[in-house]
Amino acid sequence: MKRIIAFAVAFCLMALIGGVVGYRAGRSDALIEDFKTYNGDLIGYYSFPGTQKVELKDFLIARYYYFANRIPMSVLGEPYDYGNVDFNGLPIGKDMTTPAHEYELFKAKKVMFQKPFEAPNSVTNK
Repeated sequence: MKRIIAFAVAFCLMALIGGVVGYRAGRSDALIEDFKTYNGDLIGYYSFPGTQKVELKDFLIARYYYFANRIPMSVLGEPYDYGNVDFNGLPIGKDMTTPAHEYELFKAKKVMFQKPFEAPNSVTNK
């Protein structure tokens, strides 16, 4: 009887540990994918200037900084620095945070920053 109880306790403990490890790995993967999504969205935004609203750009940049501050440094690489954001629209994350605070955290990282891609002015719509 003691063997069965010991086996059940060991099984439950292993299931709990496996669940926690799986949750953390899945959460990290989801944050990385969201960061890549917003990175791609910003590249697309800057590739077609003059067709989108400024509020969209500010929201995308704020979300980019939010996810950049939550992923591992090894995945971050050499991120783009889009500058400070003055966005007071939709919430940018689950935490009580502001775009200005997220930008300060982003700038404090010990990484090499790149300037964002700028499309030539000849592509703009008039």
